[in-house]
Amino acid sequence: MGSSSKSKRFVQQGKDAIAKHDERFPYRMSYAEAEEQSANDHTEKITGSALDALQEMTHGILQSKGGDRA
Repeated sequence: MGSSSKSKRFVQQGKDAIAKHDERFPYRMSYAEAEEQSANDHTEKITGSALDALQEMTHGILQSKGGDRA
């Protein structure tokens, strides 16, 4: 009867140890996940900067034609 309670105790201690480890050390991505995130970030930066440049160019053209028409 005593051995079954020991087994449950060791299982619970193992779960607690894993939970404490997860609290201390953040999840680190795999190399593939990191590459994918890096590619997505790079694409967003390029898209954002291209959109800003296009807006500035359009604003400049409108101003040169005689002002904004809002």
